[in-house]
Amino acid sequence: VNYAVTAGTAEGAGTDYTLSSGTATITAGQTSTTVSLTVINDLIDEPDETFTLTLSSPAFAIIGSNTSTIYTITDNDTAGVTITEPGGSTTSTEGGATDSFTAVLDTQPTTTVQLIFATSTYGLTLSTSTLTFTSSNWNTPQSVTVTATNDAVAEGTHTTSVTPLLSASAYGYDVLSLTAFVVTITDNDTALVTITPTSFSLAEGRAESYTVVLTTPPTSTVQVLLAPETGLALSASTLTFTTSDWNTTQTIFVTSTNDTLYTGDRTLAITSTPSTTAHGYRSLTLASITISIQEDDVRGGGSGGCSAVSG
Repeated sequence: VNYAVTAGTAEGAGTDYTLSSGTATITAGQTSTTVSLTVINDLIDEPDETFTLTLSSPAFAIIGSNTSTIYTITDNDTAGVTITEPGGSTTSTEGGATDSFTAVLDTQPTTTVQLIFATSTYGLTLSTSTLTFTSSNWNTPQSVTVTATNDAVAEGTHTTSVTPLLSASAYGYDVLSLTAFVVTITDNDTALVTITPTSFSLAEGRAESYTVVLTTPPTSTVQVLLAPETGLALSASTLTFTTSDWNTTQTIFVTSTNDTLYTGDRTLAITSTPSTTAHGYRSLTLASITISIQEDDVRGGGSGGCSAVSG
């Protein structure tokens, strides 16, 4: 009996299967024979595929009602991308060590697949943002180097995410979603408030000044709250530094109270306290400003007095 193999969605000639049209012979005394069919175990993610086997032109026999059968080839591959981070994580240091990760496809694509990486902040640079995989290099891992941006912002150890996205029309890859992963960045900047000078002398009733400025850009507005001890008056009680004017020096004038009481030379202080959510600055402790007050009244002096009258 002749049999014809008709391709459906599956392709013959060794692409999806090896069976070709031919003739099957059932020997005398037998009721059946075997026609060998080999399904190709490829590495391509594809939908289940079909082909049809049809019998015809029997010799010394009659074909029954079932002259053809549709066979379905069930696929066993699943499109995927494997991203490997050395040591299980990716880290980088501002102005220092870089790191890398690799990416590779799990199955052979039918058309070119592009893997595009997007970062959640500007604090990270990738050696490339796009990897291209073809049907020939799909199983060769490709590497991406990660470098932390060496900025001047005091942000402490922080993280940014890298999101892989697929641009592909290949079956399986066209609907595949990938999970973002985190890169840990070690900061090399230190939050600091510079106060100049931190101590000076001041006569009663006189004024002097000092300056305050931030040394690194904050991630949000920083206020410095000033609290003088009794006997001192300040030109401002709050200094505000933003992300744009953080390096603009601000001047504070200090005036010593001019009383009429003799209290002697003494030391008074001004306490400065940061008020902010900015990393580094929010936990910063500032040294007090010490002011040596020079007494200008005479011991025992004052507005009162006494007189003697001789008789």
